[in-house]
Amino acid sequence: MIPLALREEIKNQETETMRTVSEKELIRRAGKALFVHLPAGKSAILCGRGNNGADGLALALELKRAGREADLFLLGEMKGEAAKELEKECREEGIRMYPLRADMDLQGYEVLADCLLGTGFRGELKEDLKQILQQINDSSSYVLSADIPSGLNAENGLGRDAVKADKTVTMGARKPGLYLSDGKDHSGEIVCADIGLLQKDCHRFLLEAKDLLPFFPKRAENSHKGNYGKTMILGGSREYSGAVKLANLALSALRCGRGLSTLAVPESLFPAVSPYLLDATLTLLKEKEGKMNYEPEELEKILNGVSALLVGPGWGRSEEYPRILNDLLQRDLPLVLDADALNTLAEMDQKILRARKNVTVLTPHPREFSRLCRKEAAEVLSDPLSLAENYARENKVILLLKGCSTIITDGNTSYITDTGCAGMAKGGSGDVLSGVVLGLLKEEDALERVAAAAYLNGRAGELALKEKGEYGMCASDTVTYLPQAILSLQEET
Repeated sequence: MIPLALREEIKNQETETMRTVSEKELIRRAGKALFVHLPAGKSAILCGRGNNGADGLALALELKRAGREADLFLLGEMKGEAAKELEKECREEGIRMYPLRADMDLQGYEVLADCLLGTGFRGELKEDLKQILQQINDSSSYVLSADIPSGLNAENGLGRDAVKADKTVTMGARKPGLYLSDGKDHSGEIVCADIGLLQKDCHRFLLEAKDLLPFFPKRAENSHKGNYGKTMILGGSREYSGAVKLANLALSALRCGRGLSTLAVPESLFPAVSPYLLDATLTLLKEKEGKMNYEPEELEKILNGVSALLVGPGWGRSEEYPRILNDLLQRDLPLVLDADALNTLAEMDQKILRARKNVTVLTPHPREFSRLCRKEAAEVLSDPLSLAENYARENKVILLLKGCSTIITDGNTSYITDTGCAGMAKGGSGDVLSGVVLGLLKEEDALERVAAAAYLNGRAGELALKEKGEYGMCASDTVTYLPQAILSLQEET
């Protein structure tokens, strides 16, 4: 697991480190780290006025002393004593320095070092800066960003006008914004440089392939399907039969190692769903106008022996659903709520979540989560980590917040998984993910298992992309590649 840190946590680390190491020395170390990753070629170093710009000055000194030329472009007067001292050193070394303007031409440079805006950037770009960043993005130059691409929010990854880097060298610890929202499109290859900052206790992590291995141990030859648990998906309605999606849910749970997977749907869905269920089994439920009735005795019967239950895909809306969900939430088994179960929950008193004895996993996308936490969707996107953590902690659930990178948290520990691809932006992909979560979920190590499921689902999508392409792949392709994804994890680690 790779630690992630927000700006204030990094600042606290710097404060403690600087008791023994000067600010100027930390900046020099950052310059050395950038130097290692800066490719050969005619280079321009674009410097802001703060510490990010000071890193650029340190980089220029490293290049000069290595016999490599680079031009410095300064956005304005440097702030801070260390930065001013480094600027003076650059002048004494005879490094060419120019003012950085919005109308200047950067096309003659093969390499651009982006040292303009650091982790402190928030809000909107000023017009002149927006033009400079656009020039960087319009150039054919290789772009190396210091700490974070300029214009990208280090906490939430928002920044559509940010620099698009080929590589980002981030200092001390990786920032969540490198992976969230626009971060994946703008950060390029991400490397973390150890410049001697203290690693304090961390509760946010980026998941790695090796973290999944405990959940895929070698199986005993003398075993049977009953050893590996039975999952059930409670979903579907005549209005939203989604036969293929529901079948993919059931199959993805099996592909992740479950021994049995059962789909429980209203009885009128039998003709639509049954042709797609080659490996899973089907249970038919009493209904009213194509939607499930609340039948406590029927639920008691079908849930006998179920190891984990997923509720909500294809449900639609019904007055029966709050009663069904209220019943299920009081049962002692691992429970995953997705799709219309989340919409149902959003209209209920969510205090019921806090009284559960077993693990509860909620798998919303940002708009569904906005309904759960009663915030605007834009507010969710502007602070996804903190809002997810607060909600999970308050309601005693595991929250899996979907996105181009997925956040998984119980409020105390959080994981981000950065696997996946643009080809997964298709209908049914969220259903497949919920099926993978269901397939791996157990009460013990539940948080880590949910995070592993998100990572694995994304890895399977990446493998499907190689064969199908981002335009041609569908959610069912992700299901198909789940076995290869598990094998690739074992081979890689």
